[in-house]
Amino acid sequence: MGWLVGMTAAEKIALFTSFLSAGFTVAMAVWTYASQRDLEELKGRIARTNSLEDAKQEYEFEARKRLYAQIEPLLFQLTEIAFESYYRVVSLVRSKTDLGRGPDSWVVEKPGAGVGTRYYLNSTIYKLFLPLAIYRLLQRSATLVDLKLDPDIRTKYYLLKTASICFTDDFPLAKDFSPLDYDPKNPDWVDLRQNEPAKYWAQGLVIGRLEQFSDALIVKDGDRLRPMNFGEFEKALAGDPDFRRVFVPPHDVFQGFSFEERPILARILLAQAALMHLLNEHLPQPLTARDIDAKLDAFRAGEETRSKLRWWTDGEPDPWDAVLPYLKRQLRWVFPADALQEEKP
Repeated sequence: MGWLVGMTAAEKIALFTSFLSAGFTVAMAVWTYASQRDLEELKGRIARTNSLEDAKQEYEFEARKRLYAQIEPLLFQLTEIAFESYYRVVSLVRSKTDLGRGPDSWVVEKPGAGVGTRYYLNSTIYKLFLPLAIYRLLQRSATLVDLKLDPDIRTKYYLLKTASICFTDDFPLAKDFSPLDYDPKNPDWVDLRQNEPAKYWAQGLVIGRLEQFSDALIVKDGDRLRPMNFGEFEKALAGDPDFRRVFVPPHDVFQGFSFEERPILARILLAQAALMHLLNEHLPQPLTARDIDAKLDAFRAGEETRSKLRWWTDGEPDPWDAVLPYLKRQLRWVFPADALQEEKP
């Protein structure tokens, strides 16, 4: 260190300045390297983000193409099918005094004639269950497409799902709201239902039988599947033993129908009419639980409903007291869980 002692003040300042300059140069080199490295990493992250965003957009574009290609034609058919299903319930209400009893009834097979000989009974079953064939087709497509991409399609899918489940919910519709005495599983139901059909006649279907019949209403047309038309339905009923076999359970449910003797089935029909009406309604998107509840309340109170879908008289139990809370409960699955949280007051 003696050399440092012998230096003049000017030489010491010059030396210090040199060291300081060298240190600054090194520091700048290190900072520049680090900055360049950070910049490259940032560019890489941006590139990866852009790549992921591009991939997401490409996925959504392709998924939407699949969604619309497979589902839109079915929803186009659904508009007419839902309309026909709704008006068959209206027809049943309008014709309640004309359905008749015994061998001349529109909904009772003539003795010895076999299953499927009554036009009105057959067409009633066809019109009421055909929307469920659309549901089964949508159910197949939903495994290949993302229903969250289109809220309107998702809503219609779940309205159809609810319509399908209604036909299997005879016990909830009998017991949960405005309870009715219902015992179709009684060991002696075969004899008992002849005199007390309101209590002992099964007025709904188990899920397996419902799915079998809904699937039977689907035909292959070239390389696609579609619901069968009524001509194809009658042809299958006349000449296809397998079709006739799966037709028997829904036929039994409706055989001899009247609103008084099948009060639970009557509730199911009222629920179906409401759901078919909703399917042809303009529903806001995004849809909330309050929107659905308001639509159902408005439908119940509407003049058309009161004039065309009322079979009971003043003083008799109002089936809406059971049907409306049932539908509001069932339709909660239209909405994602987070949306339901937002709905809470």
